[in-house]
Amino acid sequence: MIEHPTALELEGFIFNTLPFERARLVVVHLIQGCESCRSLVTPCLEGFINNRVLSAQEDDAYDAALSRAFSAVQRRLLSEARAFIAGVPTEALARKLAEAPARIEGPLLVQALVERSQTQRYDNPAEMVRLAQLAANLAGELKLEGFDKKRVTDLRFLTLTELANAHRVADSLAAARVSINEALALFGQVSEDPLKARFFVVQADVFGAQRVYDSVIDTLNNTRVIYERHGEDHLAGRTLIKKALYLGYSGEPEEAIRLLHEGIAGVDEKREPTLVASAFQNLCQWLADSGRFSEARAALWEVRKRRHFLAGSVDDLKIHWLEGQISAGLDELESAEQHLLPAKRGFAAARLGYKEALTGVELGMVRLRMKRFDEAEQDILAALDVFEALSISYELKRAVLLLRLAIHEKVATVAFVERFVTFLRRKEYGQSSTF
Repeated sequence: MIEHPTALELEGFIFNTLPFERARLVVVHLIQGCESCRSLVTPCLEGFINNRVLSAQEDDAYDAALSRAFSAVQRRLLSEARAFIAGVPTEALARKLAEAPARIEGPLLVQALVERSQTQRYDNPAEMVRLAQLAANLAGELKLEGFDKKRVTDLRFLTLTELANAHRVADSLAAARVSINEALALFGQVSEDPLKARFFVVQADVFGAQRVYDSVIDTLNNTRVIYERHGEDHLAGRTLIKKALYLGYSGEPEEAIRLLHEGIAGVDEKREPTLVASAFQNLCQWLADSGRFSEARAALWEVRKRRHFLAGSVDDLKIHWLEGQISAGLDELESAEQHLLPAKRGFAAARLGYKEALTGVELGMVRLRMKRFDEAEQDILAALDVFEALSISYELKRAVLLLRLAIHEKVATVAFVERFVTFLRRKEYGQSSTF
């Protein structure tokens, strides 16, 4: 700091309310021997400053000690900010933020709001959006004269990124695109690589929700480069797993399988056990879709070992569904029936209509192979009724009509139904397909 600190900055330094970088510059200025500034702070910091010039090693050690001290203070204040945000109902937060203790500065409240928003992802997406919007609003109101410009820019970028993610989780894709574009406008002013990497991950998920898979892959490639440059092996592996997911969706299951193996090997399972459990679940699906049923069963065993890390009852249904598909692929028809039937009923109870109908057709196909024709027809026709009650595309309506006609005319072969199931799976992933 070449110029003298202002009186307000000196006061902020004494009472520990200055941002870290400004406080550090004040300390350097004082240590360099400015008598007028030292005379103002010495009574409050008796014995803190001496007259000796520090060596390079001492200066580095002092910097490290100062960084640790300020980090400890920031962690304590962030804990206070989290407690304050957690103690106020969401509907009252906008009004109550002004009542936060003065020592909890705006950026810490923003961070606490972002964190609280992220906890709502699985339980209450609408709440997630409200909290993320509040964080973005607060970040947008931070005054540059009160805080470091870089810190404010980074916070605004972060909150817009997280707001985009919240909108995506809540299936508000138009709003997600608006927020991601607003964050993109700040991208060139952001210097922190972790923030950029997070932006790329969210942008990829927004593209993925729109089923623009080529853009997803390009974005995730950028993310992986950043993580590898910083030696973040776990996050690089995590990115590979996400990339594999979208490659599978885009119709490249073999490449998805390869990347899933690589990604699982690269992550720290103790750090994110749920990630590994989900990755094995996806691996199982792509192996089954590729006709590699013995390998799929081995992958499913890895899923079962980690079942307690998965989110809830729908994952149990998916495990039954996968076991049913694998058993059918291995010609274990009775086992396939025993797994597909509870999966179909569970999806119906959970109001997951598309999965209910798809599983119903698969069950009908298994019973068709068992030569239980009446039951098979009933299963398939009931599934087609569910499809027709959904908001489906013209192509799917046409396919449903053709299969219904084949059932009525008694010409629906196993091969015909298998082709319909393949068509349905591709449509579920957003792939172009004809029937």
